[in-house]
Amino acid sequence: MLNAEFKKFTLDILQDVFYISLVSFFIFIVIEIIRPRFVTAYVNMNALLIVVIVSGIIVLLKNNLNTKIDI
Repeated sequence: MLNAEFKKFTLDILQDVFYISLVSFFIFIVIEIIRPRFVTAYVNMNALLIVVIVSGIIVLLKNNLNTKIDI
């Protein structure tokens, strides 16, 4: 039982990471369009995009597993 609760907690944290990184990425893109090289001087957008993609894939897989098996 404890293992299932830990797995659900971890997947919920990853879902939050996806949402936060996705919103941050879009905000940074808008700022970058308005003021070029303002964000890229401090943040590596490629690394943030990788975080968005990887966490998004995990969230999608999590949602598919939740529809088959309730965790």
